[in-house]
Amino acid sequence: MNSNALRLIKLFYNGEAIAKEAFLGAIISLILSKDVFANNTQVFDYINEVFGVSYLPYLVRSRTLMSARLTRHIILFDKKDVRKHSLLTYNYIIQRLSQEENSEMINLSIVKGKRGSALSNMDKWIDGILKDEKP
Repeated sequence: MNSNALRLIKLFYNGEAIAKEAFLGAIISLILSKDVFANNTQVFDYINEVFGVSYLPYLVRSRTLMSARLTRHIILFDKKDVRKHSLLTYNYIIQRLSQEENSEMINLSIVKGKRGSALSNMDKWIDGILKDEKP
């Protein structure tokens, strides 16, 4: 994730009340950002889990359509709802980041394991060649 996305995420949990307009702008920026959500199904899962809104499959194909429908939903929020959903958004993103970090660490350990065995196999192969060359 780039630094702009991280700044947006920090906006959701600064300890103060956030204006509805700022919240709406941040949510739309998150939804449209390919750094935060790589594909549209991740956006759909986020909207469904945090806002409790689900859409028909044709809407899931377009981030702009989902953000327009969500905007209609957010416009009806009061300050209490904005605060609640900003905390839910923050928790969702942090949870997702920790899951990604865990999966990256697992992938790194798998790659390291493969490299380690490949290097040891390469060393054995080279040792075998060098032994054959020595009379």
